[in-house]
Amino acid sequence: VLAKDHPELLVRTKQAVMTEAFQLTKSGLKELEDLVVKLTVDPYTVPSIIGKGGETIRNMTNGKSAFVEVDKNSGEVRYGATTLEGRDEIGKEVQGLVENNCIIRFPADPATCKSQFRELTRSSIKSALNGMVWFDLDEEKSCYILRGTKENTEKAKIAMETFIENNQIGTVPITEEDREALFHGGKTSKVAQFSDEMNVQLHVDRTKHVVIVRGKQESVSMAVKTIQRYLNGGDGHSVAKLLVSEQVVGVIIGRGGK
Repeated sequence: VLAKDHPELLVRTKQAVMTEAFQLTKSGLKELEDLVVKLTVDPYTVPSIIGKGGETIRNMTNGKSAFVEVDKNSGEVRYGATTLEGRDEIGKEVQGLVENNCIIRFPADPATCKSQFRELTRSSIKSALNGMVWFDLDEEKSCYILRGTKENTEKAKIAMETFIENNQIGTVPITEEDREALFHGGKTSKVAQFSDEMNVQLHVDRTKHVVIVRGKQESVSMAVKTIQRYLNGGDGHSVAKLLVSEQVVGVIIGRGGK
């Protein structure tokens, strides 16, 4: 008899055969335990085991005296069969899915990971990664996630780490007047000059009123400091801002900025 309120199997029989019945029950349970295997996988592997609408599990168990159960939240997987041979057969299929859907997580900077991931999805590296792995960003835990074979996830991790190293992000708050001062002149503008001198990429986010600086961390830090100093002074530099009429502006700039 299976107890209702706690996981125990109750054996009820005559006192004379109780010991024998208990041993037989215990032996039977041991055989059943041997036919069931438990393992834990990363929750991001679970969809690959279940399949769309449970299709993958159905394909593995259809017509067989076997089962596969998955807890989506914990990542616990249980599979088994009525024979050891059947258990091993279903186990090979489950293990194959797990091996082809390895998960690698590596930390991301909470302050910049969302912007970095957006740049990643726009870059040329996206096509290379799509050919090897599935990738995503877990904002809640501030980490990048890669899923694929062990070999491909390791290669993709190296590629992503290189991309992230070369695409650190800094920001400089600006006004509309600051934006004009930085970007006026096109190829001869201060933005173009700073980009070339410090090997960074600069662009403006008009919705947030900031200049976004992208590159290696050392270069980004230097560029942020240089832009701030150019706009607001500091470190021995002074900035004076004066208002002139539109007629005078052309005279000050000169032809072609001369």
